[in-house]
Amino acid sequence: MAKNSSHLCLCFSGIEFEDCCRPYHMGKKTVETPERLVKTRYTAYCHGDVGYLVSTIHPGARYFGISRAIRRTIKNTRWAGLKIIKQTIEENSAFVEYIAFHLTSELEQFHEKARFLKYKDEWYFADSETLPPMRISRNDPCYCGSGKKFKKCHGTLIGKSN
Repeated sequence: MAKNSSHLCLCFSGIEFEDCCRPYHMGKKTVETPERLVKTRYTAYCHGDVGYLVSTIHPGARYFGISRAIRRTIKNTRWAGLKIIKQTIEENSAFVEYIAFHLTSELEQFHEKARFLKYKDEWYFADSETLPPMRISRNDPCYCGSGKKFKKCHGTLIGKSN
């Protein structure tokens, strides 16, 4: 039986949300790697799960007003995709370079190198460095892993309004 694509997880795993990122959001599973944490945090932004986003920030990096800042980002952002570029893990710290795509009048991107710290045997987002946008050609493979060219897949979102 084919799965309904409207229920596929927004992290582009090809798995239904209920079996992919949702168990992490519900606290039923613990994130195994920083890359998985990026994916679960991305889907939490897409679904407006402020509680999960705050809970996955390293306790030393949380600040007064963080929930309000996250809510503002969620309200003002139309997410369009995620591409993990590179993960580097050491014993208790890691870096993940990724691009989170979002739509305004065009496709834009948050290209970041995020730092993660292990605290009490769990991974947490600590901070990130903003990197310059990466160029995506119309003929490049789409970031979602569909196998289609960007122009025939998520490139069709460019120019669509909210």
